[in-house]
Amino acid sequence: MMSLLLDEVALATLRLAEAGVESPRADAELIAASVHNVRRGELHTVPDSAFDARFWADIARISATSSSTWDPACSCRGRRPRS
Repeated sequence: MMSLLLDEVALATLRLAEAGVESPRADAELIAASVHNVRRGELHTVPDSAFDARFWADIARISATSSSTWDPACSCRGRRPRS
């Protein structure tokens, strides 16, 4: 059974791919893990009731950012994109 978070990661993957992000699935998972304070491999353990809408705020910000300036490692650590 899929969880709400994994469903949202799948949707975010499509949005990031459309924005030209090089590794949309990995980036969506890294963002979800960071927002929900779990490891990437533990995303399936996040209960539906714990879904944090900040995930979509981060996805929207990244989708609006040029893929050439997007660095997922910086985002997960709260840093600014490379310029």
